[in-house]
Amino acid sequence: MLGGERREGVANRPVSGGARGLVSIGRSVWGKVKNSGSPQHWGAGGTWTEAAVDGLVSRTFFGAQSEQDNNLQFVRDMLTKRARDPVGVLTTYGEIRRGKRPVLDEEQSLVKSHLKLSGVVCRADNAVLHVRNRIYRTAFDGQWVRENLPGTWWDRIKPALPVIVGLLLLSLVMAGLAGYALQQRQMAQTQAVIAQQQTQIANRRLEEVNRQRQEAQKQARIAQQQTKKALDLQLAADQQRQEAQKQTGIAQQNAREANQQRQAAQKQAGIAQRNEQAANRERQRAEEQRLEAQLQEQGTLASILLNTQPVNGTLLAIQAAGRSLAEFQKVLPPIQSSLLNAVEASREKNLFRGHQDPLVMSVAFGPDGQTIVSGGGDKTIRLWDRQGKPLGQPFQGHGDDINSVAFSPDGQTIVSGSSDKTIRLWDRQGNQLGQPFRGHQEAVWSVAFSPDGQTIVSGSSDKTIRLWDRQGNQLGQPFQGHQGWVRSVAFSPDGQTIVSGSSDKTIRLWDRQGNQLGQPFRGHQKAVRSVAFSPDGQSIVSGSVDKTIRLWDQQGKPLGHPFQGHWSWVFSVTFSPDGQTIVSSGNDSTIRLWDRQGNQLGQPFQGHQGSVWSVAFNPDGQSIVSGGWDSTLRLWDRQGKQIGQPFQGHQEAVSSVAFSPDGQTIVSGSFDNTFRLWDRQGKPLGQPFQGHGDDVNSVAFSPDGQTIVIGSDDNTLRLWNRQGKQIGQPFQGHQGWVRSVAFSPDGRTIVSGSDDNTLRLWNRQGKQIGQPFQGHQGSVLSVAFSPDGQTIVSGSSNRTIRLWDRQGKQIGQPFQGHQDWVRSVAFSPDGQSILSGSDDNTLRLWDRQGKQIGQPFQGHQEAVRSVAFSPDGQSIVSGSNDKTLRLWQGGTWQAGLRIDCNRLRNHPVMREPKDEVARGAKETCQRYVWSKR
Repeated sequence: MLGGERREGVANRPVSGGARGLVSIGRSVWGKVKNSGSPQHWGAGGTWTEAAVDGLVSRTFFGAQSEQDNNLQFVRDMLTKRARDPVGVLTTYGEIRRGKRPVLDEEQSLVKSHLKLSGVVCRADNAVLHVRNRIYRTAFDGQWVRENLPGTWWDRIKPALPVIVGLLLLSLVMAGLAGYALQQRQMAQTQAVIAQQQTQIANRRLEEVNRQRQEAQKQARIAQQQTKKALDLQLAADQQRQEAQKQTGIAQQNAREANQQRQAAQKQAGIAQRNEQAANRERQRAEEQRLEAQLQEQGTLASILLNTQPVNGTLLAIQAAGRSLAEFQKVLPPIQSSLLNAVEASREKNLFRGHQDPLVMSVAFGPDGQTIVSGGGDKTIRLWDRQGKPLGQPFQGHGDDINSVAFSPDGQTIVSGSSDKTIRLWDRQGNQLGQPFRGHQEAVWSVAFSPDGQTIVSGSSDKTIRLWDRQGNQLGQPFQGHQGWVRSVAFSPDGQTIVSGSSDKTIRLWDRQGNQLGQPFRGHQKAVRSVAFSPDGQSIVSGSVDKTIRLWDQQGKPLGHPFQGHWSWVFSVTFSPDGQTIVSSGNDSTIRLWDRQGNQLGQPFQGHQGSVWSVAFNPDGQSIVSGGWDSTLRLWDRQGKQIGQPFQGHQEAVSSVAFSPDGQTIVSGSFDNTFRLWDRQGKPLGQPFQGHGDDVNSVAFSPDGQTIVIGSDDNTLRLWNRQGKQIGQPFQGHQGWVRSVAFSPDGRTIVSGSDDNTLRLWNRQGKQIGQPFQGHQGSVLSVAFSPDGQTIVSGSSNRTIRLWDRQGKQIGQPFQGHQDWVRSVAFSPDGQSILSGSDDNTLRLWDRQGKQIGQPFQGHQEAVRSVAFSPDGQSIVSGSNDKTLRLWQGGTWQAGLRIDCNRLRNHPVMREPKDEVARGAKETCQRYVWSKR
């Protein structure tokens, strides 16, 4: 038995450190002491000596038995097998053990954290790391460290160390340049993982401490039950409990430090996330800028293509609009311009010049709609593309005027009839196919292919009709019956019936054997110059020298009344491919469109300088080709820019026009000192309003449509109701003529512009608001409020347009582009576009930055004095010194898109799109136009 204070002090000396090993080592020493019991270890008084205890410890922990000690085995494994970086761990431990220089604790060092976790080292109050106790210092001495260093790996790598270091430095530089952002993110993630691991380790250590505390409490209970002789055991247990408490404090400190590390890691992760989000935003912005530049380029290209390839240019503009709306929820300005350029392209698409004689007698489209053939008084036949470019050389061979030309159904062969009495076949290169067809005794006026392309019919001044095969052999006998020249012939769609028109004023039907079908169609009062079957073969249209066009059924019964409108001979008629529209041309230099009831569609097509001898529809029904006395061919679309007839009634120039808010009424002011109200069809509403003693320069409706403000050359503004009664006194203040007036959107404020170079704001009682707006160097001819009432636009005699805020401060630079005075300005209903009219006879559209949208609107013959948008933004009205008001389509890009889509709706490129542009255009039209109806 051990006894006395000496035994108690020696046996209970702390010989091991660390939460994990303290209790284990203490229990091992106590077991050895208790089991030894030999007096040879006792000193004087029967106590254990310090040397005896040291010997016992050496035999227990430093001898062969040390390999079986669990605590030392744990520390050994932590220093070697469980270390991620065994070299770093053992090297750092060696430096701490030698103590030649202090090794400071670093919370961010994984190696030092690992050493502290193993329990082999601990941190002093001065933050210096040292070996926890003499047992560890002796068990893991310098020789043990050297033996456990991975020397084989070091010896193998040592000779190549300079090269490796060089390569490593180069790799680090390259990797640092290429992956700095990724490294930062990975470092943050690694720190977060380490913090999590450290937290888990700290938690495990805390659990171990709790278990040790429970064990200490158990030992205390055992000590209390022992006799007085075992008091030393109770003291040992107390010491163990105190050490456990100390270790608990250390564990709690470690937990706090781990929590701080976790928070730091989370902070770094947040920084990395914000950096990544910023990088993503930059990438997104760069992609948006790239796409915006691409779409702007596409819009510009579309405008360029409109000059040479109008269909492709329009498709490209529509597709670009769809992409712009999908990506940016708006249509970029260059694309707006391309949409409106497509609308504003002239109804007359191309002017083809080439024939040397004044007469182009006949024109026809090829089946593909891309090629045009013409025959003229210069004895030549010519091929053209849709842009008016000649294809190859003129076809020469006829000895007199060429009166008629036609394509075969496959488009590869052309037939011509001439005043030289012959018919000739040609290939597309101008080579004659076989010999001329001879048989007619007089001029051949009309030729046509049968639908199968194998038979040709001809009509002549010899009063006969003849059938031919492609080799020029006559089929059967001449068709006889007409008493005058046969001026026009055509096959029915099934190829079994032939219709002819003659100078004997009749139309006749024939079968292919030359038998007349029924009686002659009688009704025209003069020679019949042109006949054509409808596409379904059930109707026949005819045009005559009696200036009329007539529809007939196959029995010769007139369908409706004659179509009247041409004021001279009708030379050519034909149906559109859908059979619903008829086009005619005549000696009055015009081309006209009609529905089947004889109503004219729109205005006559004017442009030719003489008789229009021949017209034809393109196979897609969207284009019309004409040839005439002026030696030109011209292409036209079916829409045109002008809507309806001019409004006529004023006795002097129309100076100002405006729509009522509901879009159903138009007010106009004139230099005849009056202003008038009109409906949309041009019908005057009531009598002219009189009251100003001088020219009326400007008119405007109030937002509720009940009040009209007038600006006059008498330097005043006046308010009127719709019945023509003046409201209140004149507004006075301007020192020159009042050129323009406008209501604010809320109807409470009026802006005016004057020859005194200023703009002024007024309330409805005629009181000025603020100071005059100054900046224009000439007369202010027009003013208008934006829809939100915050911006005012003005146009001046100095040819510029300016934007102002309500305090009179200019916004941006003046808009420049007009070549003469800017007489009128207006905002679009959405406030994004500005319309202007000028003495240069044009209207122009602008965005709010002063960039022009589309091409100028041309059509007025004199100065444009006033312009206005309709409330839906789809139409524009203008008034001019030419005494007319005109309505125009396509006031905004939305209107332009609608018109462009509807123009191409039945075009083959829309019905069967072949490429990405056409498919994109069709999808855009379906989504934004056709589905809205």
